Amino acid sequence: MTGKKRTSKKSTPRTEVFALRLDAKLKYLAEIASRRQRRSLANFVEWAVERALSETSLNAIGEPGPAVTAADKAPQLWSPHEATRLVKLAILYPDLLTYEEQRIWDLLRQYRSGEKRRFVENGVVHLWAVRGCWGVIKDYVRGTATEAELSEILNTAEWVRVNQLDDDGEEPEMLLDTAEWVRVNEHADGGEQHG
Repeated sequence: MTGKKRTSKKSTPRTEVFALRLDAKLKYLAEIASRRQRRSLANFVEWAVERALSETSLNAIGEPGPAVTAADKAPQLWSPHEATRLVKLAILYPDLLTYEEQRIWDLLRQYRSGEKRRFVENGVVHLWAVRGCWGVIKDYVRGTATEAELSEILNTAEWVRVNQLDDDGEEPEMLLDTAEWVRVNEHADGGEQHG
């Protein structure tokens, strides 16, 4: 998959572009079905994915209660910020994190620079700090940034007050101990400290 983004005139991403491999028979049948619906193949695939999101349960196997679909949780999982999306996914569905995302989440929960600067403190994720350090966080987890670089950017990241809304209307600090986010605290204090 490629990660190209189409942009509007204002330079904001509209859609994500990626390569898709389909079995020849499946592609042919999708083309036929898209013709019936008077759609392009790309539009047909997007429609089919949207439909599948409404049918795909995010409940863990054997989890009691009503089925919750990906479409149901879209408002809680989506953010235009990659860092915020990872935090939301880690809190709601930690079992769905990739290995790299798990490493980033562990770093966010455990990293400490000096005595005061942390990404998660007292059950609060400092999203502005995470966003401000996001590139270096990913590079650090991938092994292309040093701990000194991470510590330096963390100590210069902007910190904001709880409940102040950012320009997207999201809370820049996300409380982890509310009912909706309760799952995260199982492992919040475990593991070794970095820094």
